[in-house]
Amino acid sequence: MEEKYMACSIHGKQEMALLCTHLAHSLHNRLAVGFFEYDTGDMGRPDAWCNTCERAWNHTQTEEDREQWFIDCQHKLICVSCWDEAKALNQIATEIHFKLLTIAEIKTVLLEDDAGVPFPKNIAFPFPSLYPLFAKRAETTTISSETTLFNTVEALSENKTNNGSTHWIFARNGQGDRWLFDEKGHVFFGDHDHQPMSLHPLYLNFEQWLQLAFCVQQLDDWLDAGYPPERIAISFNETLNTIHPQLAENYPFELI
Repeated sequence: MEEKYMACSIHGKQEMALLCTHLAHSLHNRLAVGFFEYDTGDMGRPDAWCNTCERAWNHTQTEEDREQWFIDCQHKLICVSCWDEAKALNQIATEIHFKLLTIAEIKTVLLEDDAGVPFPKNIAFPFPSLYPLFAKRAETTTISSETTLFNTVEALSENKTNNGSTHWIFARNGQGDRWLFDEKGHVFFGDHDHQPMSLHPLYLNFEQWLQLAFCVQQLDDWLDAGYPPERIAISFNETLNTIHPQLAENYPFELI
């Protein structure tokens, strides 16, 4: 549509995009201020903002807060070529951070769909208290590249040959590895490269594993966005160690 275009004094006729005022000013003073983006799909590039605006966003709680945040960003209309220049200039200064979701927040995300079936009453395994609630979903749920939580039906299928086993398989990753917990609710990583599958303790409970899963989801997003893996790894490991002091050491995958 014609209204999506503008006449840039540098690049001529281009599609339009939005930058917060700090990013727009960085094109003039050449001071990198970080770069975050979210694609609303209605412009030539995703809306973008700086570290300062990102920190402000993280303190919003209500829809009114978010509306005020948008006003405070003082977005400027620029062309997509200027947007690309701003990203190249500012991305290196982005403050990489991970949000550790609470169980209440995770429930909001995962329990919208509870149309699945519960576990049969003859299943004697001593599940962690919240696990059946999250497994009772219509579909198996991929949270991140390394964490796919089985629904009840798939969990029963995974464990049908595990009669008398002291471990329950509750999730997998994309490489064929498995996540399990024991009768005390302790989480293990099951490496499928070894037969029988070797189990590595993470010293987490199921709720902490859910927090880990959503941290890995954010890790996927940071890596996909092209930020330096070394910087991502530092922040990721710091966040893991807030879940458990040794989780970064016990995490079974190499980041870089």
